Amino acid sequence: MNVKAVGIACLCAIPVICLLGLLGLSLVNSNSGSGNLTFNETSDVGIQNTQIAADFSIELVSGEEYQLSNSDSKITIIDFWSSWCIPCVEEAPMLQKFYLDHQDLGVDMLGIAIWDTGVSVNEHIDRFGVTYANALDEDGLIAIDYGVRGIPEKHFITADGRVLHKISGPVDETRLKELVGELMESIATD
Repeated sequence: MNVKAVGIACLCAIPVICLLGLLGLSLVNSNSGSGNLTFNETSDVGIQNTQIAADFSIELVSGEEYQLSNSDSKITIIDFWSSWCIPCVEEAPMLQKFYLDHQDLGVDMLGIAIWDTGVSVNEHIDRFGVTYANALDEDGLIAIDYGVRGIPEKHFITADGRVLHKISGPVDETRLKELVGELMESIATD
């Protein structure tokens, strides 16, 4: 190999090495403070009230348009999920029950299926009798905007767009009720 070829190879490798370094740094920074998140672990993270949720508009599986900023609920829980995700499937009956028990208390839910198909999403919704709003984000663009690192992942957002909390991984009904109670109290004192 001649000197010119080695020089070109080095010039091509430098951006790749820099990109890998940035990805590694991003991964380390995103895990700092909450430990490393691995499959089936849960990370339950309070967020400062100053973080504003990215607004979005998405077509629901019902055909209606949903705009996050139009929600007038005290808390909107955005649940990122997929029909092929075992913890998501296991949570489905509990989430539906939770929604029915809390919808009149100012809590709304929006399920966003990511990296899934319309047929699979509709089968999941039918199978578990899900009545809260759901949408399909095939490319996961909203999930990317929200920094979703794994599914299921839930984001708790106030009517004025503040992100209060995030849970990465599965959650049980007891913790979900406890958390929503705490968040409702914190909103009332704001």
